Amino acid sequence: MLKAAAAGGGGAAAAGGGGGGGGGGGAGGGAEDKAAPEVEEYDLGYMMAPLSRQRLELVLAKIIYKYPDELEELMEESRKAVDVGAIKTELNALFSDKDLSFNEAFPQLEHHIKLAKDYALAKDSRNATSILKLVTKAFVSNVVNRSLIPSEDSEERGDFDEFVVMLETAWQDVINKADQKSTRCEDLTEW
Repeated sequence: MLKAAAAGGGGAAAAGGGGGGGGGGGAGGGAEDKAAPEVEEYDLGYMMAPLSRQRLELVLAKIIYKYPDELEELMEESRKAVDVGAIKTELNALFSDKDLSFNEAFPQLEHHIKLAKDYALAKDSRNATSILKLVTKAFVSNVVNRSLIPSEDSEERGDFDEFVVMLETAWQDVINKADQKSTRCEDLTEW
């Protein structure tokens, strides 16, 4: 659960500052405000759950407009490497079930492909590539090698074909967005 704390009492500080023009009483009010600001916690997961990506982007744009110094914090956060170990663990856990059908694996694989495409759109080929490599390896070693490919006439075949196209276009997006002069592009073509 994501939580954020905001200093409450902002109104009290403003009120204390306004009353401080009269003399010594204002100085005491200011010291109280600095000593113990009231903290209010917000459950960000709950607050952001109903918001679409577009709406979240709008909210972030408004915050950055109001607090331009926070843009650097956002940029630093966006440049962090994805937790490859966590994704690998998640995919290993998914495919640890020997009775798993492709239909059962599809939503999780699709989630990671969409995440990789989001990184590619943000021109973060490093994170996009890391995710796609993990998903591709998991797909080949667990779906192809374990013969989880649905037969042509099965209901699952639609999801399978959709996933193959999705994986292919995700790789194409990453390759197209990668700087052709960078070593990352050379790594992609070698891989």
